Amino acid sequence: MTTAHTDLGVPALRPAATLARYAAVPRTLPQTLAARVTAAGDRIFLVEGEREISYAAFARQVSIGAAILARLGVRAGDRVAVMGPTGIDLVRALFAIVRVGAIFVPVNPELRAAEAGTILSRAKPRLVLQAPELESVLDEALAGSPVPRLDLGCALTGDADAPCLEAGHPMPAPEDTCLVFFTSGTTGVPKGVMHAHRTFVVAGEGFVERQWIQPDDRMLCILPMFHVNALFYSLGGALAAGATLVLGGRFSASRFWPLVASSGATQVNMLGSIGKILALRPRAEFVPDHRLDRVYCVPMPADVQQVFRETFGVRWIAEGYGMSEVPGILAQPYGEAPRVGTMGRVCRHPDGRALGSLRVVDEAGRDVRPGEPGTLLVKTELGMQGYFEAPEATAAAYVDAYFATGDRVREAEPGLFAFVARDKDMIRRRGENVAAAEIDQAALACPDVAEAAAVAVPSELGEDDILLAVVLRAGAALTAEVLHAFLRARLAPAKVPRYVAIVADMPYGPTQRVLRYKLAQDSGLRALAQDFGG
Repeated sequence: MTTAHTDLGVPALRPAATLARYAAVPRTLPQTLAARVTAAGDRIFLVEGEREISYAAFARQVSIGAAILARLGVRAGDRVAVMGPTGIDLVRALFAIVRVGAIFVPVNPELRAAEAGTILSRAKPRLVLQAPELESVLDEALAGSPVPRLDLGCALTGDADAPCLEAGHPMPAPEDTCLVFFTSGTTGVPKGVMHAHRTFVVAGEGFVERQWIQPDDRMLCILPMFHVNALFYSLGGALAAGATLVLGGRFSASRFWPLVASSGATQVNMLGSIGKILALRPRAEFVPDHRLDRVYCVPMPADVQQVFRETFGVRWIAEGYGMSEVPGILAQPYGEAPRVGTMGRVCRHPDGRALGSLRVVDEAGRDVRPGEPGTLLVKTELGMQGYFEAPEATAAAYVDAYFATGDRVREAEPGLFAFVARDKDMIRRRGENVAAAEIDQAALACPDVAEAAAVAVPSELGEDDILLAVVLRAGAALTAEVLHAFLRARLAPAKVPRYVAIVADMPYGPTQRVLRYKLAQDSGLRALAQDFGG
């Protein structure tokens, strides 16, 4: 049944009705795919450039790939590492791996040999599937290792007569582990986050609710598939809705709008840094003749949202919150009046149930009063199974069955939460706790500043001093003195940085998050910075 969504004034199939188009099956990736094949096998599932493949054709390729893995001796519980760019080959590998009951371990293809070697030594894979261009990197990363490696693009393919997996091959169970992805967060220490089939599938169903994904949507994926956003939200959401997923490759600002227009994309997920970049790009790159009407972005400041709505014509923008360990827990409900700067409310499943519960606590673990900042604790059915082969780290991550996110938030109004700062990004100065994010935002209010990141550096008086690193906008001639005066007029004395460094660029992680720990560890940065005294 199609109904009019009154808040947005557009026809839309309600999320529960979208899921009801498909048979109810155990929540595993293979069985969820099979239900979409039965209901809409001819519908296009994946698009990559000129390549496109229907749900039915994709399922057959997956079965062929799974049969090949089984002949290679891959068994339930084995880990198969995949290192290559986001594309149809990678998605096919994911589904083939989990069909035989094995565990998909995606590895960032941009890692250097030492970094990849660290992850692979921890994952202990039975097999590695690699893009050909990464052969030399993996030669070094796996030097001396007997782990077999195969070409990601052709190892799991076959001709029209290639045998499929035997029909009687056991299906995985919803609680079986299907995925381990290694995330270093902001610490630089990789941890393997384990998720079950059920988590993956339910997270995708939850994303249908968050963005009202329709079966005829064409969702654009520009984020990497070694990260929870692209896997659980874009891929999982497209699968749950029986929609089409356009695999757009690595984000490119100059080709973003031409890609949106040519692909017919109706929905996209992005990070705050991407939204900001697009808002600042020359308007000549914008292609008005597009169909994009929904964006999920974390976070998207008010000025950027204004550009997306008024200049780019995107009618619905939602912010949210999730982590590798607890994906898809908060988002602005579809159609609710947007509250810029908030992370939204606890996400709901299309069947109406809340997908988790939250607590906000102080340093002693006591619930804070509404409106006060504290550490966010999350209990959710979407939570990880634990850290791979790290029971002590897993136990340390929970407080009374709630996952401790390490993020400071506040309840802006009943049930609506706003981000304050990472706990580890809090700076202790002059007896006060200072949020690095607050300093960042103050610096970003200066028209000449494109990027900003504040970090703690040791003080000769004990506690911390503050160092602010900034990247200037193109053509700007801002000096450290002028920026420091700008900040003094806007921040309390304890929050004004002692050091200001103007840098060419920032160290970013694979999801475009500034790696503050690298700034803090950069011994040359303090020497470069101008010291304005304590």
